[in-house]
Amino acid sequence: MDRKIIEERKLVERWVSKQLTPPEERYFEALIRKEPALVEALGLPSVLKRLMQLLDDTQTEWREPRLAFWQTLPVFMGAFALAGVFLIMTIFLYGSREEMRHQMQSVQSAAEVGFLNEPLNTQTIPVQVVRPATGSANSYSLGSRKSPIFSILKIDVHEYQGTLYSASLQRDDGVFVMRIDNVLRDSNGELHWVINSSVLAAGIYDLQLRESNLHGEGSLIGVAKLVVSNTAKPLG
Repeated sequence: MDRKIIEERKLVERWVSKQLTPPEERYFEALIRKEPALVEALGLPSVLKRLMQLLDDTQTEWREPRLAFWQTLPVFMGAFALAGVFLIMTIFLYGSREEMRHQMQSVQSAAEVGFLNEPLNTQTIPVQVVRPATGSANSYSLGSRKSPIFSILKIDVHEYQGTLYSASLQRDDGVFVMRIDNVLRDSNGELHWVINSSVLAAGIYDLQLRESNLHGEGSLIGVAKLVVSNTAKPLG
């Protein structure tokens, strides 16, 4: 999905020629840092080699000049002082590091056992969101923690014009639970979100749908309610 956006919007060529808008530039560089495999897939090393060869052939200086010793000495002294600070911090924080190590071991042991219960069933839920302040939101049951269900939410967005969407889930008391960003609609005009009900505590959750930009920011366009039961039998 990210590579498709890069190719459709010609982000590589526009990045090299400095024609990207600041939001596009931040998005492109963050994506490359997050997914290094895209560097090779997009041919960036080849582009860089050709550019450096062209600069050398035209005798255009692009390497930074070597600094004199007296210019680098303050940097060396600063680094030495910083190393001393880190050494002192290490001595004082040794006890905390040991405690953290034990905590990490506990978390790793828990992870090996597994945080989620295995779903007993799978269900597909067509979700119809309603525009905010236009009526009561539709409610959908996800199952329960004691009898977890693997729910595939198909959120209908065919009446909206956006390409990218974000969806968030929060308890009815306003506590944020989870969020997905930069989701593309499929050919049926639907967004897919898969949730194991055992990850959520029993209660009612507000699903909020937004049309978003490349940074996951956008306006609220629809809401729905998701219910996780406290009983062994899921709510109907």
